[in-house]
Amino acid sequence: MASHQFKNQNLIVILVIFVVMLGIGFIWLKNNASTELPVEIGLSQACEEQAKKYIRKTEQEATELAQTSNKTYRITSRDNESYAMTMDYRPERLNFVINNNVVTGVTCE
Repeated sequence: MASHQFKNQNLIVILVIFVVMLGIGFIWLKNNASTELPVEIGLSQACEEQAKKYIRKTEQEATELAQTSNKTYRITSRDNESYAMTMDYRPERLNFVINNNVVTGVTCE
């Protein structure tokens, strides 16, 4: 009987140690988590700045500006009709939303 009690006490001690270590691990992760933004965020912000140049331009003006700026682009929707798009990831590509022949939205991948 004493042997059985001793095993239960050992199990409780091991369980308490495990919970304490787990808590310490979470606290360490919280305090040491990186606050740096991923590179993609920076690229997205840079692309967003570029995208502002295209808003309120006509489709022709926007596409000509993209071509003279050596930017890849595509029209993802026109007059609330969305087009099928490829799934390849190109962070530098501009996606134009056209309504009434005017660029009303620009996103970057």
